[in-house]
Amino acid sequence: MKVICVDDEQIALDEMKEALRTCPEVTAAEYFLSPLDALEWLKANPADAAFLDIRMSPMDGLSLAKAIRELRPRCSVVFVTAYDQYAVTAFRLHATGYLMKPFSAGDVRSELEYIKNPQQPPAPTQRARAQTFGNFEFFIDDHPVKFRYSKTKELLAYLVDRQGASCNTAELCAVLWEDAPDTPSLRSQLRNLISDLSHILQESGVEDLFVKRRNSFCIDTKRLDCDMYRFQRKDIAAINSYFGEYMTQYPWAELRIGYLDTRS
Repeated sequence: MKVICVDDEQIALDEMKEALRTCPEVTAAEYFLSPLDALEWLKANPADAAFLDIRMSPMDGLSLAKAIRELRPRCSVVFVTAYDQYAVTAFRLHATGYLMKPFSAGDVRSELEYIKNPQQPPAPTQRARAQTFGNFEFFIDDHPVKFRYSKTKELLAYLVDRQGASCNTAELCAVLWEDAPDTPSLRSQLRNLISDLSHILQESGVEDLFVKRRNSFCIDTKRLDCDMYRFQRKDIAAINSYFGEYMTQYPWAELRIGYLDTRS
């Protein structure tokens, strides 16, 4: 395996050199302080993997990765950085890996092992799945669930958005009926929606997803596969599926878009 390493700090390059010496699969390695020099070398030489620092000049590691993708599409890219805020952007560039400084020789070996033998993430074991990017949709065993009332679906969407945090009756009324006064009639409608949601989940065999206590409602996030939850865990597939749209049918969901955009 031929490897290149690019970092504008000599100490960091020396640390990577020591780590790569423990990797028997590495047959050749080149080290560059300048990203431009690395690109020039790649024009004439192939590489199997590139370890790139992100904060460099005159070209940062993200821009360098794009150039490498165009020049050597089969070269795997692993970002090496002390700043984890770049993780989402890195994975959107289809990076193979992301190493945080300080790293160990074992960390480097693990990245190379993944490059040689990429593992597909296991399929989610949860029967219930929520799609939040784009329109909100809810699935059981990959079959879309049909809701008798649109407000029942919106109730579930809001609970998914709350990520397991408890909501009380007053909060749910304020969200679902934004302009309506909080009246006994409105609370009666909410009770009907809660009952309807409980019935739908019970019929689908996932009643444990919905957690109800006295004036407290939430979902058990461990029982739900959700693209937004996986996005926050820096799951590559979820990151690549986000295009700036989140539960587009619900105005209250716009608040979440700003949060997601800062991590994209």
